[in-house]
Amino acid sequence: MSDQSETFPNKKSSRKDAVTKNTDIDLVRKLGSLHISKTTKPSKPNLPFKTLKNSRILKELHKDVCKLVWTHLAHISKPSIAHIEIEMKFGIITDKKTHRRITHPNKPSIVQNCRGRLVSNVSSEMFLKFQNHLPSNPNSADITALSAVQQTHTYTEDSIYSANDLSTTDRLASWRCSEDLKNKGSKRTYIKKARVKDFLIHYPHSSLDAKISISLEIPQVETLPVFRSNPVLQRYKDRSTYRFGKEIPLHLDMTRVITKRNGSSHQSTTHEVEVEMDPVFKKTVSTNDKERFNEYMNSFLHTSDLIRERLEREKTPRS
Repeated sequence: MSDQSETFPNKKSSRKDAVTKNTDIDLVRKLGSLHISKTTKPSKPNLPFKTLKNSRILKELHKDVCKLVWTHLAHISKPSIAHIEIEMKFGIITDKKTHRRITHPNKPSIVQNCRGRLVSNVSSEMFLKFQNHLPSNPNSADITALSAVQQTHTYTEDSIYSANDLSTTDRLASWRCSEDLKNKGSKRTYIKKARVKDFLIHYPHSSLDAKISISLEIPQVETLPVFRSNPVLQRYKDRSTYRFGKEIPLHLDMTRVITKRNGSSHQSTTHEVEVEMDPVFKKTVSTNDKERFNEYMNSFLHTSDLIRERLEREKTPRS
C-alpha cells in the first residue's frame, strides 16, 4: 500500500467510508471466495455475523482492538519501532487449568481471563482443504490468480533456547536460532522475541478463536551465552506464505510444524494459520499517525475475518 496520502472529500467520515468501501471490494474480490479468475465479481463477505446488528458488533470489536493496539504501540521507544511485529493466529482459547475452551455466549469479545491461552492449531483436514483453494502450482494456467496471490515456500528449523540464567526481563523473551533448510548456503539468524502484548479474541459462533500479538523481534549475535547451551526444543516449519498485492499490506502464513523436545523421543505435529501485517504500518507509529494506522489495522482485522470464515467452511461436517 502506498504511503502517499490519498485524496478524499473533506469530511473525515466520508474519507473513512470511502477507504472502507474500497478496501472491502478489494478484500472480497481477493479473499471472499479465495478463487480468483477473470470472471470473479465482488460480493458481500460471507461472515458468521448475518444481521446488521452483528455487523455493528463486529465493527465495535475492531474499533476496540484498534484502540488497545495503538495504546501499546504508543509506549514503544523510537529505536524499537523497526522491530515491531503484529500478527494474528487462529485456534481455540482454553483455560490453562481445565484445558476447556473459554466461551462467552453473546458476542465476539476480547477475553480478559488471565488463565486463558490460545492453542494455535487447526485440524489437518481444515488446513489442507483451505490450502487447496490457494494457488500453489507455478505452472498453473490461471495467470490471473497467480498475479493476484503470490506464494513462497520455506522450510526452516527453529532452535529454542532456555533463558533461565538471564535477567527477569530477558527470561520473558523467546530466544531462537533459525536455519533455512532449503538454502544450505544461507546464514543462521539469531532472534530475541519480546512480547509486548497479546489479545485473545473469542468468537462464540465460530469453532475458531484468535490471538493478536504485538512483539519485538530483535536480531542478536550468535556469540551470546544463551546460544551456547543446547536448545530445549526444535521446531521444523514447512511454511507457505501468501501475499495479496500492495493494496492489502499483510501476508498469510500456513505452516505445518513438527516440534521435538530435547531429551524426549516424542514429537508433535500442528497446523498453524496466521496473518501478519507487513512493515509499512511502522511508519504510522513513527509519525504518530493514529488515523492512518487504524486504516491498516482495520484492513488487517477485516481480512483476518474473511480468512477465519473461509477456514470455517472447510470444517469436516458432522455425521
